[in-house]
Amino acid sequence: MSNWGSDRFKWIKIFDRIQFQTALHKVAPFYLLKPLSMLINFITIAQITSMIGVDGYGAISLILAATAFITAVIDFRSNESVVRFRVRYQNANDPGSANFSVLLGAGIDAGLALIYPIVIFILADPISSHFFHGQIAKKLLIIYSISSSFLFLAGTPSAILQSCGMFWKLSSADLLHKSIRLAWVLLASSPISVRYVIFGYALSNILYSLTLAVTAIHTLRRDTRGFPVHASRKVVKDFTTFTTHTFISSLLKAGITDVDKLVLGYFCQTRDVGLYDIVKRIAGLLSWIIFPLGTVTYPSFVQLFQNRQYMEIKLRIRKITLVVTFASLTVAIFVLMTRSIVQQFFSISGFPVLHMLIPLLICNTLQNTLWFSRVFVNSIGEPHISVWLNGIMSALSIISLVFLVPLLNVDGAALANLLSMFVIFLLWSRYYLSKTRSWS
Repeated sequence: MSNWGSDRFKWIKIFDRIQFQTALHKVAPFYLLKPLSMLINFITIAQITSMIGVDGYGAISLILAATAFITAVIDFRSNESVVRFRVRYQNANDPGSANFSVLLGAGIDAGLALIYPIVIFILADPISSHFFHGQIAKKLLIIYSISSSFLFLAGTPSAILQSCGMFWKLSSADLLHKSIRLAWVLLASSPISVRYVIFGYALSNILYSLTLAVTAIHTLRRDTRGFPVHASRKVVKDFTTFTTHTFISSLLKAGITDVDKLVLGYFCQTRDVGLYDIVKRIAGLLSWIIFPLGTVTYPSFVQLFQNRQYMEIKLRIRKITLVVTFASLTVAIFVLMTRSIVQQFFSISGFPVLHMLIPLLICNTLQNTLWFSRVFVNSIGEPHISVWLNGIMSALSIISLVFLVPLLNVDGAALANLLSMFVIFLLWSRYYLSKTRSWS
């Protein structure tokens, strides 16, 4: 394989020490299916804006942003703990403890799924009055939150599939998720409304979660005989400690989870929110470059760190980052060159978007360069670093948004994103270099 690569495709050499064939098998489902999933999502948004306008899409975007923000506030991200401890105990030939970690994660997911709609119901009135100015938004917010509670239940199933390396199934489930939304919009027998779209989005969340759950249960029944469970205080302690760090990290990161759209909804019109969301998604085309990397590398990084293969981790990060940076710059230039076509596709050709698009593209490029950050600290057992840096980024993001949005509207939101990301890029780079300098 290596001779063929050196003779035919010189760029494949960059993967020569990270088992190119295995890596390609893992990332292939994401790089093949994720662009298709993103295209389906873009077609769905374009169809929505053509039928109910940017203003209607802005209302939908605000509902999704409000639920996403509250999700980030209460999410324990136990799926990361399940991946970490399931891989660890499987490598130690301890299936009982591995299965016990799965049960712990599932218990946390079930608790959050029950709590989440209650939290939304309590906060529905203030959210509706400050951001939507209408009672219909309150009802839709509650309806969508009920479906979003199913996404919590999908956490542990997705972690099981991730730890088993079943990336084709993960990508296929995501594709199904987006396809249901598109089919719901295209099959509308009459002009659609915000209510109709939210019902379709809610249905897709439920079916997506059920698909992952059924697939994960089938996988466990196939791979484990009798599902042995070895409960121990040590597993509970380690799992709880790690999950607490991921929860605090997620809580502090809530400041950068769609809070820009909420601030825009408070200071600006719904149309501005819709326009900003579309432009942000256009710039988010860069995300497909790094989308699979965290999912694919996390189990292997945990295993490498457990085996004290520190230089292998460093080497993988260095080589993948070079490819990611080059690809990000290439895609960013392509997006800028084709922006007029994209604007017509989303029915926003009459709006100025360049002042928003350039900062957001730079922001996404920097974010792509840091693709390894959360995976790295979780793999080496230092999730508290992510906690502190996410807290700093959230604070910077909120402060920047509050000051810049009233002055510059949607352009201010884009600049606020870039400012906070640039500071975090410097801090993450300093931490990573100081941590790996002694690895040899």
